[in-house]
Amino acid sequence: TLEEEGQKILDATKEHTGITNQEELKEWIADQMNLMNQCVSEFIDGYKKGRDEEIERVLNAYWKELDGEVDGEETEEVSGEKERTWRVR
Repeated sequence: TLEEEGQKILDATKEHTGITNQEELKEWIADQMNLMNQCVSEFIDGYKKGRDEEIERVLNAYWKELDGEVDGEETEEVSGEKERTWRVR
């Protein structure tokens, strides 16, 4: 019957996971949520770093021909060409 099969599945799940009651399940879920939060935070940090590096690369590539001073930073001579140094804020 359905009740017997359900109980078999519940028992097998308890044996396989080691979670035997609702409190243990809550603790496991809290651990999984903390792990997820850490993973998302690490991903976002990497994303922001990559984004900032790409913005800096693009700005330097497209604004090489500009001459002078921007935001208090002087351009520097690289291989006979002026190259602007941008700071990502």
